[in-house]
Amino acid sequence: MRDIWLKPNQRALTASIVMPLAIIVGAALMLTGVLGDVHWVIQGVTGGLALVSGFAVVVLVKWFCHPRLAYEDGVLLVNLNAGPALKVPIDFVEVFFAGQSNSHMPKTVQQTNSVTPESRTIVVRLAERATQYHSRTVMPRLGSWEHGYIVVRGTWCEPINREVIKGLNKRLVAAHRAIRGVLETDGDGHD
Repeated sequence: MRDIWLKPNQRALTASIVMPLAIIVGAALMLTGVLGDVHWVIQGVTGGLALVSGFAVVVLVKWFCHPRLAYEDGVLLVNLNAGPALKVPIDFVEVFFAGQSNSHMPKTVQQTNSVTPESRTIVVRLAERATQYHSRTVMPRLGSWEHGYIVVRGTWCEPINREVIKGLNKRLVAAHRAIRGVLETDGDGHD
């Protein structure tokens, strides 16, 4: 069973589907005659816009429903591409820690002459022995994967804070123990 470790940015989903949904509602009102008689050319264009908007909503919902990080059957699933999740055996994952990097978001008018906007990140350090997993091509807006480090940009995931990092590392330890068959002790060294 898949265990979600890092959720996508639900705020971004909400913001990104507002316009396509508004177009769909407007088109439905126009095509059903609620807004009165409309020329057939405008109905055709409106219908086309509604179809494109519907497709956009489906793609956005599908895209934003994929967790950025998940765990399943001894494998860390990393969703930093449009395709299927990239898989890393959990034994090769050493630690999660916080970082900061370029957000890959456009600058606002006020920021045109300033430094590039940055965002918090989650960095996943992979074992040195896992050379076959040290680099992958991923979407730069979502993160990077180079030299044994996976960087998940905070712009496209749930808000990153200490609790999130602690939770990731706690789950990682539990996954390592489960893989190795080690039972958790009750704190005093007894099973």
